[in-house]
Amino acid sequence: MGATLLIPIAAFIFLLVVWRFTTAGARSASSRTPSLDGMSVEELVRSGQKIQAIKLYREQTGVGLKEAKDAIDAMAAGAFSAPPVARSSQFMPSPSSTLENLIKSGRKIEAIKLYRQQTGAGLKESKDHVEAIERQLTGR
Repeated sequence: MGATLLIPIAAFIFLLVVWRFTTAGARSASSRTPSLDGMSVEELVRSGQKIQAIKLYREQTGVGLKEAKDAIDAMAAGAFSAPPVARSSQFMPSPSSTLENLIKSGRKIEAIKLYRQQTGAGLKESKDHVEAIERQLTGR
């Protein structure tokens, strides 16, 4: 009877020890994660936290995921360049009138591409913007 009672007690102690070590490891791993409060995009890139840097870059600039990832990759490689300078509006028609004309003529995809090119916004943001203009034009 003593051996049959000893095996469950030993198994219980073993499981308790394993559980203790796994939860302690999880707590120490979470305590090693640095606080991102107040960190700049450059600091995040330098510390190897590219995903956090991409998130912060998107929040700060409003660009899409691909554009933010490309910018962070360029920054990590040391080849970061400033966002493209807007072309002179002297010889270009107003962006809103061009977008409206494209939407009115049923060329929604071209309108989205044009908006992305002019603003540097991501695909989703551009699509949402063009659809908002489309709703205004149709009165829906």
